[in-house]
Amino acid sequence: MWTYFFYGTLRDPEIARIILGRPLSGLAPTAAKLRGYRAMCVADASYPGLVAAPDDGDASVIGIVVNRLSEVDVSRLDRYEGPEYASKQVVVETSDGATIEAHVYCPRAALKLTDTPWSLMEWQRNDKKRFIGGLRRKALL
Repeated sequence: MWTYFFYGTLRDPEIARIILGRPLSGLAPTAAKLRGYRAMCVADASYPGLVAAPDDGDASVIGIVVNRLSEVDVSRLDRYEGPEYASKQVVVETSDGATIEAHVYCPRAALKLTDTPWSLMEWQRNDKKRFIGGLRRKALL
């Protein structure tokens, strides 16, 4: 079983259900923080990518940790994230102060990120509907 940190669109319960084929609630989601990174908008896209910010002591990314992901779940996540992202292991801090190891999808060097911070609430308000349409076109639904 696998543990992952979701910081972008997969924090949205509807998107996670679409991609994983089951409710996010069944994966014991827990609020968490990844220190030393920022979530920035990807150029010409509505989703984020992580940028390392090790010299900024305030840098952190809010997200959720999900547990009990199966090999099938991870395969679905890999397909969703595509070749622009690679999974790596990080240490995240849960809302109760515990630190745990989790996998996270980080953008590969070829993916161009902007200087604009990414916000889940703004994405849900402005881009989610169009994003789901894009998933349909890519046959991920």
